[in-house]
Amino acid sequence: MLSLISDTAGIVRHRLFAACIGASLWIAIPLAGCSSSSNSTAMAPGSAPTDGLAADPQAYETLANSCFDCHSDRGSGSWSAKLAPSYLFGAHMGREVLNFSNWASLDVKQRNAMASEIAAVVDSGSMPPRDYDFFHPSAKLSDAQKKLVLQWSSQQIAFPAH
Repeated sequence: MLSLISDTAGIVRHRLFAACIGASLWIAIPLAGCSSSSNSTAMAPGSAPTDGLAADPQAYETLANSCFDCHSDRGSGSWSAKLAPSYLFGAHMGREVLNFSNWASLDVKQRNAMASEIAAVVDSGSMPPRDYDFFHPSAKLSDAQKKLVLQWSSQQIAFPAH
């Protein structure tokens, strides 16, 4: 009987050790290669990244905070945001679908399509993804921020850049 208890305790210790190693790897892998623990999204005066994107500083800040990690070349993500499965496995695909760094190079038809899609996913609540919000709470859009992004996207459609 004592041998059985000793064997069970050994198995539990091994499983706990394996779980700790797994959790450590889950945290360490996204951090590998991270050169900074912060991702500054502040817009410097006179350094608007794209036409129309920075016309409204509040909209730009909201997009930068909630979207740029996965949808721009600037997006390096904070260490905590990198833990979200949608960031780990989808950030590269997010840039392929929409890359705000290329906003100025889009033609009017492409901008209209992108702005319409942005409005749709923000309005439906599917962006930013919930798992990303969990690890990067400040990325979660408030109702006021959703309204701001929706207004910005409708302006992009109504008044395309020349």
